[in-house]
Amino acid sequence: MTTTTNYSFNLPTVSGDAGTWGTKLNTNWTSLDNILGGTTPITAINIDGGAIDGAVIGANSASTGAFTSATVSGELTATSLNENASTITQTSGTVVLDFHIANNFEVTLTENITTLTLSNPPATGTAFFFTLKVTQDSTARTINFGSIKFAGGTAPTLSSASGAIDTFVGYTITGSEYFMFTAGQAMA
Repeated sequence: MTTTTNYSFNLPTVSGDAGTWGTKLNTNWTSLDNILGGTTPITAINIDGGAIDGAVIGANSASTGAFTSATVSGELTATSLNENASTITQTSGTVVLDFHIANNFEVTLTENITTLTLSNPPATGTAFFFTLKVTQDSTARTINFGSIKFAGGTAPTLSSASGAIDTFVGYTITGSEYFMFTAGQAMA
């Protein structure tokens, strides 16, 4: 029996498979249904044109699209780059900066932060940058920055005025050692 090159569909022999066409067609339709339905994995596909979620693919000009991840093995040039921002809350003196959710975080303090958790950093060897905007409520609050390293070895004292805004920029390359810089204080 002869089959197709890419997906091994059965090819009935012309004038030689009388009475077997139904079985072969049913097998082919089942195979195609499994491929399109996701049951049979597709290891490679060549798409020379069309669109995915409205994003043109295979074109000679730039396209847009939403992807959960992308790997670029060369220089990435972007006209515009937007990063996710997340407003976070405190729970029992703990704030979590989850790097799977955002790169930019803001929090209005309602209590002293005794634990600042940096969650889901990228793999070692990947530079990752993030920002933190802290707004005081009507009472001066503090943040324990833990093992995060600051210039001079000491974390800054937060601005204490009601509504005062302090901003910080941080980065890591290891996912376990973090550096932060004060970008601005008392910005209210």
